[in-house]
Amino acid sequence: MKTILSSLPRSGKWDLSAISDGQRIGLRSHVELASETLSFVYRMTTFIHHNPLHELEELPFFEAIRKAGALFGGRTAISSDEWRELYRSGRIDRKILSSVLLEEAASLGLCSAGEAGSCETVRVFGRRLSDFLEGHLLHEWDRPLPSDPIMTEGRPAFFRLRRDLSPEVRALHESHFEREGEEGYCARLWESCRHYASDRLPGAAWSDPATSYLPRPGPSLTLLEWVDLFCDGLWKKRLDRLMIKWLSAFLDEGVSTWNLPHRERGFYRVWRSMAEKDREILFWGLEAAHREISELPDNPEDTLMGALIAMEIPRAGLTDYLERHATALPGWTGYVKWRNSKSDDPWARTYPIDLVMLLAVRLFYEQAIVAHVCETQLGVPGTVPAIWEWIEGHRPEMLARSFAARYGTPMVWGARLGALADRFPPPGDPRWQKISRVHEEWLESLRAEGGSRSRAGRLYHIAQTLGLSPSEVEALDSRDWERLEAALDTLDSSKRHEIWQRALEEERDREALSLFVPWTQRTDESSGLPVEARPAAQMFFCIDVRSERLRRHIESLGGYATYGIAGFFGVPFRFQPYQKECSQVQAPVLLSPRHRVREIPRAYEIERADRHFRRHQKTRSLVHLFHELKDHVITPYVLVEALGWFYLLPFLGRTFFPAAFNKVREFVRGLVLPEIATALTVARVGESEAQAMIEAEQHVKIRKALLDVVGSHTRGVSPSTVEEVRQAALSDSRFSQGFSLRAREELLLTAPGEADLIKKLRTLYTINMRRTRVLLETIMTVGFGTEEQAYYVENSLRTIGLTRNFARLVLVCGHGSESFNNPFESALDCGACGGNRGISNARVFVEMANNPAVRDLLKKRGVEIPYDTHFLAGEHNTTTDRIDFYDLESVPLTHRRDLKRLWRDLEEAGLRSAEERQNELPSFDIPAGLKASANAVFRRSCDAAEVRPEWGLSKNSWFVVGNKDLLGTADFSGRAFLHSYDPARDPDGRLLEAIMTGPLVVGQWINAEHYFSLLDLERYGGGNKIYHNVAGAIGIMWGNESDLLPGLPSQTIKDGDRPYHEPVRLLVVVQAGRERIDRVVSNNPPLRRLLSNGWIRLVAADPGERAFFRMQAPGIWSPVDMTTLSQPERTL
Repeated sequence: MKTILSSLPRSGKWDLSAISDGQRIGLRSHVELASETLSFVYRMTTFIHHNPLHELEELPFFEAIRKAGALFGGRTAISSDEWRELYRSGRIDRKILSSVLLEEAASLGLCSAGEAGSCETVRVFGRRLSDFLEGHLLHEWDRPLPSDPIMTEGRPAFFRLRRDLSPEVRALHESHFEREGEEGYCARLWESCRHYASDRLPGAAWSDPATSYLPRPGPSLTLLEWVDLFCDGLWKKRLDRLMIKWLSAFLDEGVSTWNLPHRERGFYRVWRSMAEKDREILFWGLEAAHREISELPDNPEDTLMGALIAMEIPRAGLTDYLERHATALPGWTGYVKWRNSKSDDPWARTYPIDLVMLLAVRLFYEQAIVAHVCETQLGVPGTVPAIWEWIEGHRPEMLARSFAARYGTPMVWGARLGALADRFPPPGDPRWQKISRVHEEWLESLRAEGGSRSRAGRLYHIAQTLGLSPSEVEALDSRDWERLEAALDTLDSSKRHEIWQRALEEERDREALSLFVPWTQRTDESSGLPVEARPAAQMFFCIDVRSERLRRHIESLGGYATYGIAGFFGVPFRFQPYQKECSQVQAPVLLSPRHRVREIPRAYEIERADRHFRRHQKTRSLVHLFHELKDHVITPYVLVEALGWFYLLPFLGRTFFPAAFNKVREFVRGLVLPEIATALTVARVGESEAQAMIEAEQHVKIRKALLDVVGSHTRGVSPSTVEEVRQAALSDSRFSQGFSLRAREELLLTAPGEADLIKKLRTLYTINMRRTRVLLETIMTVGFGTEEQAYYVENSLRTIGLTRNFARLVLVCGHGSESFNNPFESALDCGACGGNRGISNARVFVEMANNPAVRDLLKKRGVEIPYDTHFLAGEHNTTTDRIDFYDLESVPLTHRRDLKRLWRDLEEAGLRSAEERQNELPSFDIPAGLKASANAVFRRSCDAAEVRPEWGLSKNSWFVVGNKDLLGTADFSGRAFLHSYDPARDPDGRLLEAIMTGPLVVGQWINAEHYFSLLDLERYGGGNKIYHNVAGAIGIMWGNESDLLPGLPSQTIKDGDRPYHEPVRLLVVVQAGRERIDRVVSNNPPLRRLLSNGWIRLVAADPGERAFFRMQAPGIWSPVDMTTLSQPERTL
């Protein structure tokens, strides 16, 4: 067996000086390949909806789910009970379910596909084969497991009728009851099934490969997992907890009071220096490993290589072995993978960590644990060859252990083993001879009678479900059994889940397509409004499903036209809010913007901005002081007595009167820190303007430095003194002349103090000439040139098909959410804006569109915006359904009447939308009326105890690309992403390609996030908010310590125990010709992969034929019969 560097000469265990750089690079390549199946886990402050199985999209959908289940331990389908509940509640129609079932049966070869309903004509036991297949789907007639009591005892554990029987079938059984009652009747039924299986059916030997499966450590089972499985130590859980402790301490972004020291050296080196002082592994018995930490190499590649050498990991399968470790904590490793990919992230640059460092630490501990356990419990070295040899020498014991680990201990073992059946002895213990003998005898009995018992158990459930009496069972034709058994075995659990999935999706598809029936019946291309009619106002909304309700209600008021576009409005940039140190990306995660935009006070707000800054600094100082006192070792005892009463009113207000308290809090905040009017640096600035911006920023830094270095008496220092200090710091010469008399009087500094201040300003606060030059170059790239502005505006307008007939007011409406005490708040904001609020993108777009120079360029390009058209920025609060307008000072006086009407109608539309949403939210008391509903949703937005401020994007199911002609007045019930598009104005398909490779992909990520969060809340979702714990401001853990939860919490996708979101893959409806769609798909491999592998489904609304066609595969279409899309029959 060849191992990694097995021939490497070493003078000591961790002497790896002979490793070459090429071998280190090769190892890094293995780690990179091992992490390919890991999806990014994004920082919680800018939550990005993503597909947790994104890296498996090259596989067919259901195959990817099964592979993810093997890698991450996640569920591969929602439970059968949940599927049946959807069926019983009418969300899955019986006719559709039967149709999908028959199609699947034909594809599996269970019946002919050439004749319609052929499975319904095939007879088994005098009944239709389709009845048995449907019964198998609804009641699961699987073979019993080897550990099932029915396989080893004379009778089932309980003789009772199944609880899922229909009233008619239960009554049929009860009609055959004799004096023995239900239990005696079921006993007779079982005996009939058992005798039928043993006497009437041909003999069949029982076999189950799982009973002879012998797990060995290797690519699919790490040494740590093997030790954990067979040596009863919970070692993997211990190591996971230890890794979480180190990762959470290193990755913390400002939450912890005491930070891990020297993090700038990188995760591996910090761990190596600190782990020597950590005594936790000493309590595990790993004294030798604790001593070895000081001997570890200086770089992580060598440590990882040394651990692999120590365990003699085979070279073949090394990548798979590392993948098992990388996916052990997919949340933490996914976050590390994402952060390491963000070279421009300040936390990533300052505190480096990558997967090689993480795996070096993890595998160091693994080799230590494996060596300790193997030497103390097995008496062999902790290497792969030694463990394989030990397994062969203890084969009977390992087979018994493996079976018990897979199926649990059969009940029949307990009678013979006593206490041993509940707690196995240590490996190699002599008592294993008795356990192995019982296991082998039990297997022999299964081989002798297991075949007939397995058939009898299945027949027993079939008879119950179909209402067969004992006499009817005995009269069954044995020749039909083999055909039925083969059919039931073919329709295994995974196939049945696929059928349920397809049936639910077919139901939702019919529901969506039925809304477009009016479009197929019209003969004109009109949108319903004459071309000459100028709308009262036009509104751009994000494609977000929550905007659909508001768009529908505002359009119902008449005279308005709305458009859907990705919420960044086609303008990607980095945005630095006012008085914030870091910038944020206002673009989809697929883009890397190069433009920067800053928020600055308007010119007439300079004085108020200065006062605002000073008050802001005072407030921050008080808050900082409070936290310092609170986090001190001694002062909290005094602090509670002194200030505890101060928290009484906020506590009572937030608990009992959250809405009123929020209004009071905002009023007080406005008094202390009044809002100031701001502008955005959209236009590219000149050099003089850039220098003025740098001067203002450096003034702010100097004021902070004076407070930190000189003292609080400098809080009111004059601007002229601040400027004098700035000039001194920027001077290239050595500071020796001193400040002016006036500055000295204000600062109260001695000559040495002045020199020290200048030195700190130049070094700690980076106020020096070199940094100023860099800032000047950076600021000169802030904003957009006129040509660039015209490009972005034109591209967005053409994308949504608006190039003429502009209204007097055009509202560009971003969106954001508002909630209190909600770590997932950014998940409710705009995904197209990188998980941030979309108002800054709206303001930038409006500034561009109102620019006369931009309009002149647009006119030359065929987009003429009238002189009286004014663009206005607004923000849709998706929690309260209120619209706030921004930059109203720029609205001309001539448009105030239009603005007033628009504001009034948007308020009405918001009230209607709020009422519609409130009726869907869980509530003890559903309010009646528009105002009451609005008050209810507002209370949710500011209630600290509210775990569900809104449903967010739950129930998203459809993505529609088309114009108003297609959409009409359809009510999508807040379930559809709506992207405006006019196929008549996109002859080459360029605009459609941009939509299908950008917004559509984001929509698919959102849909997949919800799907997989519902599928497995712990592995792919966000667990339950009740147990959430914010970890280092980067993510959420479940309780005190866990893997980072990558997805959505149960309160977003479930209503109590019932799913609220429906697990359907995204249906995409595109209003365009099939040839145009085919060109787009063929030119974009990622999009083609999504369609080929079934991650999304696509229907074309062909405007030429006014008909719908479903894409079966790229380039292959089938027509959709729209005449059958009436409301389907419901089966309750």
